[in-house]
Amino acid sequence: PPFLDAFDAYLRENGIYGAVDGIDIDWEGPRVDDDAYLVFLQAIKERFPDKGLTAAISSRHPGRAGNLIGALDEINMMCYTRFENGEHVPMSIFTRAIDEYLEVGVPKEKLLVGVPFYGRTDNLQDTEAVTYREVYESVPNLSPDVNSFVKGGKTFLYNGYTLISQKGEYLRRKKIKGVMVWELAQDISYSNPLSLLRALTMANASPLVAEAGVTIGDVNDFGLDSWNTTPTIPTPPGAGVTIGDVNDVGLDSWNTTPIIPTPPGAGVTIGDVNDFGLDSWNTTPIIPTPPGA
Repeated sequence: PPFLDAFDAYLRENGIYGAVDGIDIDWEGPRVDDDAYLVFLQAIKERFPDKGLTAAISSRHPGRAGNLIGALDEINMMCYTRFENGEHVPMSIFTRAIDEYLEVGVPKEKLLVGVPFYGRTDNLQDTEAVTYREVYESVPNLSPDVNSFVKGGKTFLYNGYTLISQKGEYLRRKKIKGVMVWELAQDISYSNPLSLLRALTMANASPLVAEAGVTIGDVNDFGLDSWNTTPTIPTPPGAGVTIGDVNDVGLDSWNTTPIIPTPPGAGVTIGDVNDFGLDSWNTTPIIPTPPGA
């Protein structure tokens, strides 16, 4: 199609074809034609076979996800702006949406579930939104358990730290590929204990670390704390990493795959229970890999 010809030429003429990992399609609204959508995705995959192909699809449309998954490498399920019992995507909706996607044949290995870093009223005709950052900056001593915020006489429903953490832990337990966020700029600083991205990272990491017998001291420490230098996890042969000090990001005896695989470009990808890095949408590592690892 002419559009793909022009897109291909643009990437190559500007010298960025090799830097592009993949293509994400976000076609929403009442005019979506699922048959045409599938043909479009198949044409993209045929034209760019060396690029990943993903699509953002609403949690309200599991049937569409089931129809399109064969042409996609991953689906970003947009699981937000849905309300129940005065809550913004509570766990009841979250778990039900995941089950519905799995029931139509979307593999866990291809599913990234979206979580909101913003708040809306439960009136879908009201498009005003607040960011989690605004909520945090407006409420002194914000509780991690609170999920509502009043502004201008309206109640905005959002996901606080505890709810986001519960969602991250559920995805880990269900062995879902990963999580997608809308959007990172709406969060507070990652160094803040109430950061929602931090909640997701720790929800993914802490149970595994607990199973390994390792104590976490802070978000950047996935080995042993500096006050505990006795290794609790033997290092498999060839790991190149010594377990037992604060710089550990290596292997566990029960997992001979590196916990933090570092792909080309130094970014770290989260997608399964073995990763303690950042998601593919944020390629700045938060856990430095020591030399030789």
